[in-house]
Amino acid sequence: MMVVERVLITDVIGRPVRHISLDPAALAARFVAQGLPPDDAKTLTGLGVVRRALKTV
Repeated sequence: MMVVERVLITDVIGRPVRHISLDPAALAARFVAQGLPPDDAKTLTGLGVVRRALKTV
């Protein structure tokens, strides 16, 4: 999440927002716990991993 996004969300909800990086397995488990099917959770997590990798190049 970019700084601008955090500021906008903080302004809208009226409380601080912070980004917490989770390892891919923990993120996928969290998605599943929230009701996402396991295969979809893995796919969504994989997209985040690719996005982070591209930002570091």
